[in-house]
Amino acid sequence: MHKIAIVDDSEVWCMAIAYLLHRAGYAVATFTDAHTFFQDAKHFDLALIDFSMPSRSYQKEMDGCELIHLVKKSLEEPPILVLISAFFTKLIIPQVVDLCPEADAHWDKSISTEELLVQIQNLLSQRNTSHSKSTSPQAKKSS
Repeated sequence: MHKIAIVDDSEVWCMAIAYLLHRAGYAVATFTDAHTFFQDAKHFDLALIDFSMPSRSYQKEMDGCELIHLVKKSLEEPPILVLISAFFTKLIIPQVVDLCPEADAHWDKSISTEELLVQIQNLLSQRNTSHSKSTSPQAKKSS
Protein backbone atom coordinates (compact mmCIF):
# COMPACT_ATOMS: atom_id res chain seq x y z
CA MET A 1 0.00 0.00 0.00
CA HIS A 2 1.40 3.38 -1.01
CA LYS A 3 1.85 6.01 1.71
CA ILE A 4 0.82 9.56 0.88
CA ALA A 5 1.42 12.68 2.95
CA ILE A 6 -0.69 15.82 2.73
CA VAL A 7 1.18 18.91 3.93
CA ASP A 8 -1.13 21.90 4.21
CA ASP A 9 -1.98 24.43 6.91
CA SER A 10 -5.69 23.99 6.11
CA GLU A 11 -6.94 21.17 8.31
CA VAL A 12 -10.21 21.08 6.35
CA TRP A 13 -8.42 20.53 3.03
CA CYS A 14 -6.17 17.90 4.63
CA MET A 15 -9.19 16.06 6.01
CA ALA A 16 -11.11 16.15 2.72
CA ILE A 17 -8.18 14.91 0.60
CA ALA A 18 -7.21 12.31 3.21
CA TYR A 19 -10.75 10.91 3.14
CA LEU A 20 -10.67 10.68 -0.67
CA LEU A 21 -7.27 8.99 -0.70
CA HIS A 22 -8.19 6.56 2.09
CA ARG A 23 -11.25 5.49 0.10
CA ALA A 24 -8.97 4.94 -2.93
CA GLY A 25 -6.85 2.52 -0.90
CA TYR A 26 -3.89 4.68 0.13
CA ALA A 27 -2.36 5.02 3.59
CA VAL A 28 -2.53 8.75 4.35
CA ALA A 29 -1.04 11.07 6.96
CA THR A 30 -1.66 14.79 7.24
CA PHE A 31 0.72 17.51 8.42
CA THR A 32 -0.22 21.12 9.09
CA ASP A 33 3.34 22.41 9.07
CA ALA A 34 6.43 21.80 6.99
CA HIS A 35 8.81 21.09 9.86
CA THR A 36 6.81 18.16 11.20
CA PHE A 37 6.51 16.60 7.75
CA PHE A 38 10.23 16.99 7.10
CA GLN A 39 11.01 14.75 10.11
CA ASP A 40 8.90 11.92 8.57
CA ALA A 41 9.35 12.56 4.83
CA LYS A 42 11.38 9.42 4.20
CA HIS A 43 8.39 7.25 5.14
CA PHE A 44 6.21 8.36 2.20
CA ASP A 45 5.91 7.47 -1.45
CA LEU A 46 4.29 10.78 -2.43
CA ALA A 47 3.53 14.10 -0.75
CA LEU A 48 1.07 16.81 -1.72
CA ILE A 49 2.68 20.01 -0.44
CA ASP A 50 0.90 23.33 -0.21
CA PHE A 51 2.76 26.25 -1.77
CA SER A 52 1.89 28.75 0.96
CA MET A 53 2.04 27.57 4.56
CA PRO A 54 2.39 29.98 7.43
CA SER A 55 4.91 28.84 10.00
CA ARG A 56 4.29 28.62 13.70
CA SER A 57 5.57 31.69 15.55
CA TYR A 58 8.47 29.71 17.05
CA GLN A 59 9.58 28.13 13.74
CA LYS A 60 11.63 29.42 10.86
CA GLU A 61 9.28 30.19 7.99
CA MET A 62 9.27 27.55 5.25
CA ASP A 63 7.00 27.54 2.21
CA GLY A 64 6.26 24.57 -0.04
CA CYS A 65 9.12 25.29 -2.44
CA GLU A 66 11.64 25.51 0.38
CA LEU A 67 10.32 22.28 1.87
CA ILE A 68 10.66 20.47 -1.46
CA HIS A 69 14.22 21.78 -1.85
CA LEU A 70 15.13 20.66 1.68
CA VAL A 71 13.64 17.17 1.25
CA LYS A 72 15.35 16.63 -2.12
CA LYS A 73 18.68 17.85 -0.71
CA SER A 74 18.44 15.77 2.46
CA LEU A 75 17.06 12.40 1.34
CA GLU A 76 18.76 9.98 -0.98
CA GLU A 77 15.37 8.60 -2.11
CA PRO A 78 12.81 11.34 -1.49
CA PRO A 79 9.11 10.76 -2.02
CA ILE A 80 7.43 12.15 -5.12
CA LEU A 81 6.85 15.81 -4.24
CA VAL A 82 3.85 17.62 -5.70
CA LEU A 83 3.52 21.37 -5.19
CA ILE A 84 -0.16 22.32 -5.01
CA SER A 85 -1.99 25.57 -4.32
CA ALA A 86 -5.29 27.39 -4.66
CA PHE A 87 -3.23 30.29 -6.02
CA PHE A 88 -2.25 28.30 -9.09
CA THR A 89 -4.34 28.04 -12.22
CA LYS A 90 -3.76 25.88 -15.27
CA LEU A 91 -2.75 29.05 -17.14
CA ILE A 92 0.15 29.91 -14.83
CA ILE A 93 1.52 26.40 -14.20
CA PRO A 94 4.49 27.06 -16.58
CA GLN A 95 5.54 29.98 -14.36
CA VAL A 96 5.04 27.85 -11.25
CA VAL A 97 7.38 25.23 -12.71
CA ASP A 98 10.01 27.98 -13.04
CA LEU A 99 9.33 29.02 -9.44
CA CYS A 100 9.84 25.52 -8.06
CA PRO A 101 11.61 23.30 -10.61
CA GLU A 102 12.50 20.65 -8.00
CA ALA A 103 8.85 19.64 -7.57
CA ASP A 104 7.94 16.46 -9.44
CA ALA A 105 4.55 17.92 -10.38
CA HIS A 106 2.64 21.20 -10.01
CA TRP A 107 -1.14 21.18 -9.53
CA ASP A 108 -3.85 23.67 -8.75
CA LYS A 109 -6.30 22.82 -5.96
CA SER A 110 -9.23 23.10 -8.33
CA ILE A 111 -8.16 19.73 -9.78
CA SER A 112 -11.13 17.35 -9.87
CA THR A 113 -11.11 14.38 -7.52
CA GLU A 114 -11.04 12.02 -10.48
CA GLU A 115 -8.07 13.82 -12.06
CA LEU A 116 -6.28 13.95 -8.70
CA LEU A 117 -6.56 10.17 -8.32
CA VAL A 118 -5.45 9.57 -11.93
CA GLN A 119 -2.44 11.89 -11.57
CA ILE A 120 -1.39 10.30 -8.27
CA GLN A 121 -1.64 6.81 -9.76
CA ASN A 122 0.38 7.92 -12.80
CA LEU A 123 3.16 9.38 -10.66
CA LEU A 124 3.31 6.31 -8.43
CA SER A 125 3.35 4.00 -11.45
CA GLN A 126 6.21 5.98 -13.00
CA ARG A 127 8.13 5.79 -9.73
CA ASN A 128 7.57 2.03 -9.47
CA THR A 129 8.73 1.54 -13.06
CA SER A 130 11.86 3.65 -12.69
CA HIS A 131 12.64 2.18 -9.27
CA SER A 132 12.35 -1.39 -10.52
CA LYS A 133 14.64 -0.57 -13.46
CA SER A 134 17.28 0.93 -11.17
CA THR A 135 17.23 -2.09 -8.85
CA SER A 136 17.08 -4.79 -11.51
CA PRO A 137 20.06 -7.18 -11.84
CA GLN A 138 20.88 -5.74 -15.28
CA ALA A 139 20.96 -2.20 -13.90
CA LYS A 140 23.25 -3.31 -11.06
CA LYS A 141 25.67 -4.99 -13.49
CA SER A 142 26.09 -1.83 -15.52
CA SER A 143 26.83 0.33 -12.48
